[in-house]
Amino acid sequence: MISKIVDSKIIKHVETFLNDASKRFDRIYTNSVFYALCMHLSAMLERKGGSQKLSNEQIVTTIKEHNEEYIFCSKFTSMLEKEFHVQISIDEVVFLSMFITKEKIIEKEEAKPVVLVAMHGNSTASSIVEVANALVGDDNIYSFDLALDKDMQEMYEELSQTILEIHQGQGVLMLYDMGSLKTMAEMISNETGIQIKTFCIPATLIALDCSRKASCHSSLDEIYDEVMSSYLAIYPKIAQSYQKQKKPQVIISLCMTGEGAAIQIKNYIEQHIYLENTEIIPLAISDHEYLLKKVNQIQKNQKIVCVVGAYDPKLYGIPYIPVSKLFDVSPDKLDILLSLSTAESVMSVNYDAIYEYLQEQLENFDFKLLKEVLPKVILRIRKAAHGLSSDQEVGLFMHIACSVYRLQNEEDAVRNINTKQLIMKNKRLYNDLCEILHVLEDEFYVTFNDDEIANIIQIIKQC
Repeated sequence: MISKIVDSKIIKHVETFLNDASKRFDRIYTNSVFYALCMHLSAMLERKGGSQKLSNEQIVTTIKEHNEEYIFCSKFTSMLEKEFHVQISIDEVVFLSMFITKEKIIEKEEAKPVVLVAMHGNSTASSIVEVANALVGDDNIYSFDLALDKDMQEMYEELSQTILEIHQGQGVLMLYDMGSLKTMAEMISNETGIQIKTFCIPATLIALDCSRKASCHSSLDEIYDEVMSSYLAIYPKIAQSYQKQKKPQVIISLCMTGEGAAIQIKNYIEQHIYLENTEIIPLAISDHEYLLKKVNQIQKNQKIVCVVGAYDPKLYGIPYIPVSKLFDVSPDKLDILLSLSTAESVMSVNYDAIYEYLQEQLENFDFKLLKEVLPKVILRIRKAAHGLSSDQEVGLFMHIACSVYRLQNEEDAVRNINTKQLIMKNKRLYNDLCEILHVLEDEFYVTFNDDEIANIIQIIKQC
């Protein structure tokens, strides 16, 4: 498996290195040390031996306390330098020394949320979960089939017992089709203290509606038009999302061997940019002819925005961005570097009228900067809040614009008597907002205090 992401030559070197270290220092190393070293060396050689930037204190302490291991690793890195024509820093030698001085690695499995599919029917949920487990194989999704003839109290007790059995300490995401399942989940959450989030997948409800319409109409077109009309009216955001996905954009993250570095580039971009209608495809290809073939396959259905990687594939008409430049640019400017669509083009609300109104109300305000920064902030808040209605978006947009103006003019913040409670109940959202609003603070030279952030939480949570 490791050979799929790490070059076989590196794997052999790591095997020899660990075997020699095991004999020299009389230690047994776990598989996780082997895998970690393979991936670490692969990434290091990809970036031409770049430094890990350890502190001087860490370097001095490691060399002093584990001098034998440091000398052993120095010899190993000297060999790598000659073979791969790279220069390896002292930080990397110390980092390798730290790998082999760890006597014991405790592998603790982190508790994670679980998914519960709860649907009406004898095997509706079970069938969905069977497919999900077959394709994903993480065994973190469970089913609850709700027979139509079951008593409500009996159903409630069985659902409660199922949730208690599958819960692993980090909450449950319950996907349900219709009826009182959401209410029951809320009651179970209050009784047990288990955090339960619900998400409606109304497949059964839509099937019932289609069945009724089919019995009333003789024309397939009439049924189809009515169903589509109902669907678009009830789920406009899903419809909008579907329409936007028709011509998605693509960024290709590229490395020579193994997908490790390409995936790291992908993860870094996704971590710092709210991507809408843009997919990042990691590729590990050194054969230029094969790369052209792959790129042409992608280009048929998707628009390639740029290629980010450790080498220039020289593709006509597709910009190349060196990975070094990716990390040199501040995260809030990444969308500009990657030439992605501006945030305004993917906002769900037309803000022209709002800008016009605000310009009349807020004198001597930098609206050019506001137009550049605030839409991106709203998009990131939308992602952190797991979705916003159009009214919430408009409310947030106007509120934050006015807050920035007020703070710039050193006016008092709008006090919120529930600040402490709002922050305590929404700690994760609070932390996300602190990070997101930092962009506005830097650009407009203002500081959002807890009252300001609590007011934003109140708009998001509608409380």
